Amino acid sequence: MKKNYKKRINKVTNLEDGLKALFKSLGTTDRIFEFQVLSDWEEVVGKEIADHSKPIEVRQNVLYLKVPHSVWRNQLFYLSDEIVEKVNKRANKKIINKIVFC
Repeated sequence: MKKNYKKRINKVTNLEDGLKALFKSLGTTDRIFEFQVLSDWEEVVGKEIADHSKPIEVRQNVLYLKVPHSVWRNQLFYLSDEIVEKVNKRANKKIINKIVFC
């Protein structure tokens, strides 16, 4: 029984690698990039934009972004191409095509 235990220890991996492997096996690798971008929002877009927006979800390559103030909504609308580029660059692949403001 100890031999099996030692074999298992050698196969232990960190949670991030395990989740990536799981998503890959399920055919949903893009989802992990989407979740990572949402959780790292301030790092992706910068503090000023992050202070005035909140990513809600990514669905079918569309980022749904909550922006409570109309002035910031207009400003971010004009910056949407730049934000899409930053998000895709962070993920190292095209996961976002457009942004819908809520």
